[in-house]
Amino acid sequence: PGYSTTIKEPMCLQVMQEKLQAGTYTTWAPFERDMALIWLNAQTFNPPGEACAVHGQPARGCVAAGLALVV
Repeated sequence: PGYSTTIKEPMCLQVMQEKLQAGTYTTWAPFERDMALIWLNAQTFNPPGEACAVHGQPARGCVAAGLALVV
């Protein structure tokens, strides 16, 4: 199945950058949610063993740790 069939709520870094520049994120919660959605979508769409699925969880952990330092 295609990406749009599998992933019901797509998110990418470009959209997040646009939201940052537009001032859409007024708290950390929506930013964190969108970031988590990127990793969830990557793990959902890509088969186990693919780079996105394998590295998605550690990358998600790094982002969470970085946000914890900022928030």
